[in-house]
Amino acid sequence: MKNCSAASHSVLLFGLIMYSSQAISSKLDGYWVLNEQETEKLRTPLDEKKISLPTAGRMNVSVMGIPLPGSGGQTSSGFSNLNAKQPELLRTKKLKISSSKETFQIHYLDLGEDEQIETLNRGNYRGRTSAWKASKFEQKYKTTERKVSKEGSLRKDGRLEISVSIKNKKAKKQITKRVFDPAPA
Repeated sequence: MKNCSAASHSVLLFGLIMYSSQAISSKLDGYWVLNEQETEKLRTPLDEKKISLPTAGRMNVSVMGIPLPGSGGQTSSGFSNLNAKQPELLRTKKLKISSSKETFQIHYLDLGEDEQIETLNRGNYRGRTSAWKASKFEQKYKTTERKVSKEGSLRKDGRLEISVSIKNKKAKKQITKRVFDPAPA
């Protein structure tokens, strides 16, 4: 009788461990499709006069083929000349969200194979700070060239509103919002 009781306790304990490590149900979990009409309502027009390139108007001055410091030539600050890609949240039209206690995954269903899954790890992980609740998520990170903040929350009408804020060095912060409708699986 004692063996049976010990065995049932170990099975119960194993079941509790397995249950706690499984996905926690979130209101954000599921499939989402871009609602272009709602997204257009949230769109803010760019102010053309205030956007300027950091090197616009500078002359390149060189003496005997050597550029002078501060003359608009190549900078020695270590910044890449490559343009950073827009975050996947701004390029996708279909996504799937699945969350657990420690990870939050966003599957970009219409992007290329190398960009299909983004995994957010709770807390600070590899320079990216991520947090989420049942109806909200956010991630922040910065590189040598820009700061990026991604937030998503469930609206009262059941739609998912995504806001991506990008602040490039020497440029105005850009905030882009998108709205997604729940889609059948």
